[in-house]
Amino acid sequence: IEIDVQRSFNNHKNCDPQILKNLLKAYAAHDREVSYCQGMNYMMGFLYINLQDPELSFKCFCKTMELIRPLFDHEFKQLKKVFFKFTRILELYLPELSDHFKREKVEPSYFVAPWFITGFSSAFQYSTHSMFLEKIWDQFLLDGVKIIYKVGLIILLEFKDKLLDMKFD
Repeated sequence: IEIDVQRSFNNHKNCDPQILKNLLKAYAAHDREVSYCQGMNYMMGFLYINLQDPELSFKCFCKTMELIRPLFDHEFKQLKKVFFKFTRILELYLPELSDHFKREKVEPSYFVAPWFITGFSSAFQYSTHSMFLEKIWDQFLLDGVKIIYKVGLIILLEFKDKLLDMKFD
């Protein structure tokens, strides 16, 4: 927790790192089975930055975790299923890009893992796209996990031409 908070929100003007650490430690104690996993710092930080209320942030995080808790099982079986589904969706909707990734030996799980386990909050936290992140979370809270597939595809579609021109080493 200490290291992750330092990496993610140590210098954010609207996020007291000590409060964030305390919130994450409280959640780890609250849910002893899952405890704490990397990526939770981004979600909790996003909630705290937007709500500016530690108690409300904690409650919202607990509700959010109810939706995505299966992704954090000990062997990450559900997360692996999500990666598999996204790979299949990528093959169906962006076949040219999917084939390019295969030729370059790039597994989609390499880049979607941080998107999916943080609800995109690691990708858009400090960007001008924070409003986009808020819209993603609104849809996530309304419709559940299926929004992550849609957003992942939208991002890849937006950068498709650049990605097709790239060589991956």
